[in-house]
Amino acid sequence: MLFGAVGSKLYFTPIGFPNAWPGDYFIECVETITGIAVVANGLLVFTKLRTLIVSGTGPTSLSKATLSMSQGCISHDSIANIDGSAYWVSTDGICGSNGNVPVVLSKDKLGKLKLDPVKAVMLDQVYYLLLANRSILALDFRYLPVFKELNLSVDMLHVGDDTLYGWYDGVDRELFAAQTFESFKYLSPKLSDGRVSEKKVYKKVYIYSKGVIELKMYIEDKLVGAYNFSTQDAHEIQPPQTLLRGCYIQFEISGTGEVLELEYVPGGRKDGS
Repeated sequence: MLFGAVGSKLYFTPIGFPNAWPGDYFIECVETITGIAVVANGLLVFTKLRTLIVSGTGPTSLSKATLSMSQGCISHDSIANIDGSAYWVSTDGICGSNGNVPVVLSKDKLGKLKLDPVKAVMLDQVYYLLLANRSILALDFRYLPVFKELNLSVDMLHVGDDTLYGWYDGVDRELFAAQTFESFKYLSPKLSDGRVSEKKVYKKVYIYSKGVIELKMYIEDKLVGAYNFSTQDAHEIQPPQTLLRGCYIQFEISGTGEVLELEYVPGGRKDGS
């Protein structure tokens, strides 16, 4: 079956007849449909502020149910799929669903976002969202979910032959194909592990990096150490004994290279003091 939307109607074809669109083969929605996306257990149908799911075994058995009354999709150009899940942009930010209630994935890290999407693609477990200002907001699922802002000044994105391309200066260019590292700067959130009032002991920090990297570590906004790395390797850091206690930790990373992983190991209070 094929599905398509016109206004507030979701049209569909008979099974095995992709060119046939009978006039009575449709489901009426309350509002204008802004996008549709395939998930593991059906079809997500979006309006600006709602997400519905349509499921069934054929054109005569389709039914719809409401998943969210507050999280819809503002543009079909923001929709991308991977492994039975869909990702898109709502009025609050980047959302995701595998057929269950949508979750605003960007809210806890970036707050409420007002985005102007141009195109979204998914490649190697990374959701790339091109915005109207030509920047890219990327959500990387490869390790732990991480958001990245990329300024590549491209006008369009697309994926072909397992490669990410961007339209730049009239030419379709392969992205991330350079053999040299780029300079970057990253400031993490203030990481409290869910308990700001609890004093923690940050005994060890681990980082795996390539290129020339500087890592600055802050505990409760105090700089406790600056560390430089110039070899591709895993590095273990131990903050000074007198400065390793605090309610939250923060990292600033800069240089010319790449950081594949940053991990810290906090120890909490055990005696309730």
